[in-house]
Amino acid sequence: MSNRILFSCLFLTLALGAIACSEDPEQARLNATTQAAYDRTTLKLREITYDKNKNGRIDTWTKMDGAQPLSSVIDEDEDGKIDRWEEYGPNGELVKAQLSRAKNGVADETVFVGPDGKVEHVEYFEKSDVTGQMSVVRREFFAEDRPTRAEEDTDGDGLMDRFEHYDASGALIAVELDDNQPFDGKPDRRLTYSPTGQLLSVETEPDGKGGYLKKVVPGKK
Repeated sequence: MSNRILFSCLFLTLALGAIACSEDPEQARLNATTQAAYDRTTLKLREITYDKNKNGRIDTWTKMDGAQPLSSVIDEDEDGKIDRWEEYGPNGELVKAQLSRAKNGVADETVFVGPDGKVEHVEYFEKSDVTGQMSVVRREFFAEDRPTRAEEDTDGDGLMDRFEHYDASGALIAVELDDNQPFDGKPDRRLTYSPTGQLLSVETEPDGKGGYLKKVVPGKK
């Protein structure tokens, strides 16, 4: 269900709740878990609650600007810690979602959604052993629900040192690596693969223009 439809349903529930049959368990659940809070000055709706998994408990809190949803926080496993944060666009569409993979109330993954409702890219966070701070350790980019490229910080120094490239089918076809120590965020070696995963070539000695001066093909002298 889209966010726009969801919020329309919630408003309808609030409007009809008072006249609904009290013996209807589903309506009773909605009445108990769909709660609205209004601004005392403007009387505009500022927050609404929702029972997303339909078990009779409030697990979603949505900030509102009248009829416009702004953001939501969700406790998906109902352990008392928020594990999903959502932000909405001008038409109530989801534009960004943050998740806590560790289920500890701290966001460690961010999903960016395009105007078509499809994922554009994802960022993963971890606490760095180098800096002691949460930082992006991997970014994945997508087109039409398939990966196009990715970059990764394998040592937590804040610089990406692994770069992955995918073909139109989503198969990994090349990996570029930053081999110099300390890493400078620039690839020094490229491994090229067939769509089936066979190593086709190893290139080294970057020319500074995105290419490499030396190429070795496995099995060839």
